[in-house]
Amino acid sequence: MLEPVAAPEDTVVYVDGAYDQAGEGGTQKGGFGVIIVQGGDGGNDENAFEVMQGWGQVTTNKASPVYIGATEHTNNTAELTALAEAMCWLLDEDAAPNKRVLLRPDSEYAAAVATGLNTTTKNNDLCAVVRSLYKALITQRSGQVSWAHVKGHSKHKWNDIVDELALSLIHISEPTRRTPIS
Repeated sequence: MLEPVAAPEDTVVYVDGAYDQAGEGGTQKGGFGVIIVQGGDGGNDENAFEVMQGWGQVTTNKASPVYIGATEHTNNTAELTALAEAMCWLLDEDAAPNKRVLLRPDSEYAAAVATGLNTTTKNNDLCAVVRSLYKALITQRSGQVSWAHVKGHSKHKWNDIVDELALSLIHISEPTRRTPIS
């Protein structure tokens, strides 16, 4: 059982990215999943309820209206895209922009890029977008944004769902973006 790290009124965000390498029978595409919950404890979040669920495909086409800076399909660009899309939703569509936010990625790399703790050498435009969105979220939430890593593939209910969402997108032919079903 994970220790509680959030209050029931907080917004907890789970994000994940997936990548299918072309050399392994794949499509060389990345997908992402996002789930935003409330009513839990930020740990196992067993009593949490879903506020938003979204998913999409990493877009590398600069002419696409959903392009946010990825120049290649990798697991890291998928993880960063998931985090960016979640923060876009929080900034633009969340009905309660005054609530504290707990970000729960399974990618420590994505968290380090967002917070500026990691210097990047690839996909610098995407990394800049993620950092900019994080700064805007910090401002919007008056600094009430925190992080708690969730271990991937650990049978954590919400992380498993975002993992499945991300994996489902790597095999489609048309790119999508932030497709909520809430």
